[in-house]
This record gives sequence, C-alpha cells and structure tokens, in this order.
Amino acid sequence: MHTKARKVMIIGAGNVGASAAYALLNQSICEELILVDLNQQRAEAHAQDLSDAAAYLPGMMTISTARPATAPMSISR
Repeated sequence: MHTKARKVMIIGAGNVGASAAYALLNQSICEELILVDLNQQRAEAHAQDLSDAAAYLPGMMTISTARPATAPMSISR
C-alpha cells in the first residue's frame, strides 16, 4: 500500500521556526520539510544544518527552502 508523504512547511526560519524544524526532524514527523523566510540565506543555512543532522537519523527526510512568493502552499486534512 502506498501512502502519501507527509510534508511540513515552516514559515519563518528564525529561532522559533528553526527549533520547530529540529523537533520535527528528531521526531521523524514528516518526510519533507520546507523552510520559508524573507531572509533566504538564513533559511538555506538552517536547511543545510538540518540536512547534515538528518544524515545520522534513521529514515529519510527531504529538506528544502522556498521563497515566500513562490512557496507551494496548500492545506489538506
């Protein structure tokens, strides 16, 4: 049986957003994590740190960034 990948988008990669991203990573809550921030360099730096940490965890998580204007947003239940 094929299940849909769980995706999470965090808007704001400051202290709170980065902490939430690390918590999601450590608990293996999702398969894809997208960081969105007006400061693209900060979002990319956190994404790189998360990717480095994910290498030591079981399972696989895709971590990426998006610009606020182009972020693929949709809400589903």
